[in-house]
Amino acid sequence: MEIIIRKVKLSEKVHINYEKETLFGFDEFTLKCCDEPLLEFQLAMQALTCDVVEICELPDDYTEGMEVISVSLSNTNDIMGAVITIKRTLANTTAPMIINTPHKPAESYSSHDDGNSLSGDCVARLERIIECAKDYLNGKRAQAEIEFPK
Repeated sequence: MEIIIRKVKLSEKVHINYEKETLFGFDEFTLKCCDEPLLEFQLAMQALTCDVVEICELPDDYTEGMEVISVSLSNTNDIMGAVITIKRTLANTTAPMIINTPHKPAESYSSHDDGNSLSGDCVARLERIIECAKDYLNGKRAQAEIEFPK
């Protein structure tokens, strides 16, 4: 049965909003779990910092202090779209700055290219996050080393 990832958030807990196909349609679920994600999952999220810089037209060095905290995904006419949320530390305040990218589709919704689409590299990075989220739902998570008595 198909699983559609709608939102991934990495914070103190891993939050994954998803839809799962049932006999009668799709049901919505939310997982909030304290289990650490695999490093690969965390790195996949952080790899989106370059896309945030590009989408928001920020300076290249703006990735310093930037942390991708969530990705919201949509599907319109079988075209994936995304909003990426980052948190960035600021030098002169204790509260971080939060930035949401504008929603962008993986490809144009119309027959002509309007220049509003995500890059192919960004789409590949988003697809990797979707894979990691599905793996996490299937139990692939980081685990501390277990010490056995001697």
